[in-house]
Order: sequence, then structure tokens, then C-alpha cells
Amino acid sequence: TMIPASMIFILFMLVRVGCSYTSFGTAQDLIYGILQAPLTHIGGGYWGAFAYLFVGLFLWMFGIHGSMLMYVAMGSIANAMWAENMVAFGNGLPCPHPEWLYMYFVNMGGSGATFGLVLLMAFRAKSQHLKTLGKVALPTSIFNINEPIIFGTPMVMNPIMALPFIAAPTVNFFLTSLVNQFGFSVLTGAMQNNYYPVGVLQAFATGSWTGVAWTIVLIAIDLVIYYPFFKAYDQKKVKEEKELESLEADDDLI
Repeated sequence: TMIPASMIFILFMLVRVGCSYTSFGTAQDLIYGILQAPLTHIGGGYWGAFAYLFVGLFLWMFGIHGSMLMYVAMGSIANAMWAENMVAFGNGLPCPHPEWLYMYFVNMGGSGATFGLVLLMAFRAKSQHLKTLGKVALPTSIFNINEPIIFGTPMVMNPIMALPFIAAPTVNFFLTSLVNQFGFSVLTGAMQNNYYPVGVLQAFATGSWTGVAWTIVLIAIDLVIYYPFFKAYDQKKVKEEKELESLEADDDLI
């Protein structure tokens, strides 16, 4: 154990000493100057935040946990943006990168903004499958946990539900950007626990009742976006259930 430990110690000591002779001074500043700063400049803005959202949603359609994968890919950028927001909040200054906090309004109910879809399933579905799933998923969806919907619907590899799953959060993102710029439902920059209940999370994120009001508006919009696709999928499930009942009845006769 002494040999590899000594080699690692010598290697990193050489790196430390070598960096001290550069204008950066330390390895941390060297990495930040060469990699972090350019990457943040390219991907840390408005469209970087949108790419973080959109690619994550797209990957979910193939059964890949897009949110986690995008955090691994862009975590250094996202963390830098969130840290700057927190520093500004602590100093009583406006949030410098609100687009990186739009997620509080983008994914109500979990990835895909599925809270509206869960309401449709629980109270409007005619198929037994979706009605039962909606009632089971509603309690967790309130806390922005939607694995029952992702895998129970399923949303994965589902061509009917793919479009609204991506479209609803995208619309939420751009609309939240507009109202934030106009001074309504302004994000403070404070980081929140993503698993606070829908409405409570947004109230904490804005420090105002406007967060709740805007959440209700977005959920209504998401309902409209999901409705035609939900209706088509619900009819498909009703047809499948009737066919299954017919087959079971035939088996009983035999």
C-alpha cells in the first residue's frame, strides 16, 4: 500500500507545485479558468437551462432517468448558477439566474408536469387502468413524485403521451420566463426542497402568494395540453379492457 500511496502523493504534489508557477496559482483555479468558466459561459444562460430541461424530458421517453443524467452532465454548471442565486438572495439582491429555478414551476407533479394528467386520470378516466392509477398516484404527485405515472401509464416508450410529456414543461418554462420578466411571481433565488407540496413549493420559491396563483394557472394550462392525448389513450385502454373481458368470457364458456 505504501507504493501506490507514495506515487499518488508525489503526483499531486508535482501538480500543486507546477500550478503555483502559473498565473492561476492553484489546480482548482486552473480547472475553473480553463474548463468551468467557458462551460458556464456557454451553457449557464437561458438556453442552457432549457437544454437541461428538454434533454432530460426527451431521455425519459426511452426509460432513461433524464433528470439524473443531465445533472451528471451539467451539474458543475447548474451548481454554479444555483450558488450565485443563493449568494444574491443572502445579500438581498435580485436573482441573477432565475431560469435555473424555473424548474419549481416547470415540473409540477414530477418530470413532465404530470400533476394535471394525474387529475385527469383520477377524475375523468373511463378505463379502469388509468382511473385506478390516477387515484394511487395522486398523493405522491402532490409531492412531485411521479414514478407511478412514469412506469404505470407507462410514459416510457409511449408515442401517444410523448408529445404532451415534453410540451407541457416546455410551455411552463417559457410562460414562467415571461411572467418573471414582467414582475409577477418573481423567484427570489433561494433553493427549495423539490418535494414540498405543489403550491407550497412555489410559494416558498417566490416568497409570495403569486407563486401559488401562477402554479394554479400553469396546472390549468397543462390540463388543456394533456387532455386530447389523455382522451385518446384512455379510449385505447378502454378498448383493450373490453377485448380482455371478451377473451375471459370466451375462456369461461370453453
